[in-house]
Amino acid sequence: MSFITYQQKDCLTGCIVNALRSKGLSCSEADVLLYGGGFLIRYRTITTKDNTKYLIYGELREACFRFLQALNIPYEYIEYGSPEEASAHYAAAKEQGANVIFAVRADCIDYHPIFHQASESQHCLNILQINAEQNTATVSDGYIPSTPVTKYEGEMPLDRLYEGYQNAAFSTVTIYPFAALPDFRRPDEKTMIREILQQYINPPQQDGIFFGKDAVLQLCNDLFLIRDWEKDAFSAKMFDFNTVYKTWGFIGAKRIFAELCAERPYLTQFEAEANEIAEKWNGLSRLIIKIAICGRASMLEGFCSKVRELIQREETLYTSIIAALSDSI
Repeated sequence: MSFITYQQKDCLTGCIVNALRSKGLSCSEADVLLYGGGFLIRYRTITTKDNTKYLIYGELREACFRFLQALNIPYEYIEYGSPEEASAHYAAAKEQGANVIFAVRADCIDYHPIFHQASESQHCLNILQINAEQNTATVSDGYIPSTPVTKYEGEMPLDRLYEGYQNAAFSTVTIYPFAALPDFRRPDEKTMIREILQQYINPPQQDGIFFGKDAVLQLCNDLFLIRDWEKDAFSAKMFDFNTVYKTWGFIGAKRIFAELCAERPYLTQFEAEANEIAEKWNGLSRLIIKIAICGRASMLEGFCSKVRELIQREETLYTSIIAALSDSI
């Protein structure tokens, strides 16, 4: 089958889904989220001698690999040591009919201005063709995080691609050819969905890591600590936090859950509300930037107030979905 760049909601899951579709497997990012276990949000801090990082994220990256493993699709994830090694792998993989995905530092991407603001965040691309003589690479990008989101399939300078690739440690995902697969969707999907939503509302407990709604509430508590105890670093930490918030699967998981509601006939009545909540979460990124620039206490209080409102709205939605699924099982 020819490669088609479908619009997606996350860069790595989008790359993998588009690659699998090119090999004849009918699947979506919602399938990856559900069957790869990528819905539950996590929050933790990592403290070193010099710094503390505040990380809120969904497990979309891990969900991608769990999804491939569950379907016994052959793949590998490798970080290469040099462009020569990476180029040799790409050539050998393409000879075998494999799909190759590069992670690159986003500010090396030149086909959309949104990436010029991307600092050091990473972005994933399907690499369709490399022409070293003409210094071009043909890439497929199913998720450009603009407003609204868009996609791209076309050329970019090969030297810029390799610059971004090197800055992302030559991280490479390769999906090898596989035999035709039967329908992987399970008859107990409704039970699976009900359980992940219950887990979000009533999260598990683990030392040092907060899950589900507790993750976002703990984050708010810590933001006030940053403001009060790390005033000199507050602005820089808020900018760093915004990069994590936008790119580590938190927003992606919310958007892909809305896609799940759209795809499953028994959830379509909840699609509009799930979509609106996801975009409200995404919109908070603009407020985070304003807080980073201004640093006013009232703005931080306003942010946390909006977070609590969204958590309550999510809990109401998820409770309604759980009740509807329980009635239909």
